[in-house]
Amino acid sequence: MTAKRLLPLIPVLGVIATGGLPCHWQAAPAAAAQTIPAQQVPVSLAEWSLTPAHFQVPPGAPVRLLVTNRGALAHALAVEGDGLYAETNAIASGQTARLEVTFAAPGIYDIYCPLAAGQHRALGQDGKIAAGPDAAALLDDDSLPGQLDAPATDVPATDVPTTDVSATDVPPAVGAENGGVGSAPGAAS
Repeated sequence: MTAKRLLPLIPVLGVIATGGLPCHWQAAPAAAAQTIPAQQVPVSLAEWSLTPAHFQVPPGAPVRLLVTNRGALAHALAVEGDGLYAETNAIASGQTARLEVTFAAPGIYDIYCPLAAGQHRALGQDGKIAAGPDAAALLDDDSLPGQLDAPATDVPATDVPTTDVSATDVPPAVGAENGGVGSAPGAAS
């Protein structure tokens, strides 16, 4: 007798199982995650130079640094400041690496080659990134181009061999607790 009472429910259960519920019974579709395309900034490394040595990026938006070693020696690229540290692996001559970074806070960030215990940096592979227009005003250098506002461009992997690295969090930089701009310890302000 129990089976006879459940028999009329089989078509209803079939409709429910195939998603045939009235629209107000169905869960609302999840909103598609909106992603901000990364802005791409080409950076060249060579013996004792980093080009561009100064540039501006928008805070809060992802930035893809496309780092090419145009020198004969291996080089790398590090970005540091205001609780952010990201670094590529060593990049061989003629190779390229990608470094994905989001500058969460406006301010000045150091960009440099970290190889050879800081010798590459001391010899000239050193620069600054200004996150936001107010940060750009803090730099004494007039060589900052305007804010990057072009959408990201993708470089096919077949064009240039690359290594991908993403930013990692580190404790706040020295000076950040007093309203500083997040310069690395020992860096000139």
